[in-house]
Amino acid sequence: MSSLAAQEATLDKVLALLNAYDLDALAELFTPDFIRYLQPQASVEPHQLNTQQLVFGLNRIGQQFTTPIVYKFHNHVHDAEAHKSVVEFSNHAETRVGPFGVKGVLFFQFTEDGEKISKVVEYVDSIKHCAFQEKLAAAKVGGMH
Repeated sequence: MSSLAAQEATLDKVLALLNAYDLDALAELFTPDFIRYLQPQASVEPHQLNTQQLVFGLNRIGQQFTTPIVYKFHNHVHDAEAHKSVVEFSNHAETRVGPFGVKGVLFFQFTEDGEKISKVVEYVDSIKHCAFQEKLAAAKVGGMH
């Protein structure tokens, strides 16, 4: 399989695993030195996460979902020689504190064979994301966990 075909197949797996919310299987697609950067930096702290931290954070927010989260990938652009892909995404779910959903762009860096992901830079709608985080914080203070 070419690196391009492998990159496309890996992104198909990422989307399927996100929609299944199978975070352990998702983590298996990452290299040992995987890092995810969230932009803009002001949207969430910390800005840089390794695999374990990312899975922990996704599990924590996933506890708030009352419906399955649905991810969609749009407008894939691949550079097989550089082992990179860019994807627009959107997601949505109902939660205990109201609707959740963001739009953004994911920049993926793959291994040479295209089967593992070494880095993701994620740009999100920080206003929506911060507003949701504030709702979660307020609900926690109000007694919801």
